Amino acid sequence: MCSAPIALMLADVIAKGDPRVTDDADRAPTVGEAVHDSGRDRVGHVMGHEGPYVQLRPLAGGQEWDAGPGRLRILTQSELLSALLAEVSARSRQPS
Repeated sequence: MCSAPIALMLADVIAKGDPRVTDDADRAPTVGEAVHDSGRDRVGHVMGHEGPYVQLRPLAGGQEWDAGPGRLRILTQSELLSALLAEVSARSRQPS
C-alpha cells in the first residue's frame, strides 16, 4: 500500500511540478529541496545545515543523515519523479 505523504508528493509533482526543483543544479541546495547524496547513493530532502554538513531525510521520512555539500546534487524534475515512484514501488512490495 502506498503511504499518504509519498502519494501526495507524487501527485503534486505529476500535476504541477515541484517548485523546489530548478535547472540551476550547480548552486547549494536549500531547505526542502530534493538532492542525491553520492557518498551514500541515496536521495533525500534537505532539512537543514549544521556546520560543514547538510542534514538530509529520506523522501518518505525517516532518520536524518549528514552529508558533505560537495557530494550533493540537486535532483531534476524527472529524477525526483523517478525517486518518488521507486519509493512507492518499494513500499508496495513490503508485506503488510
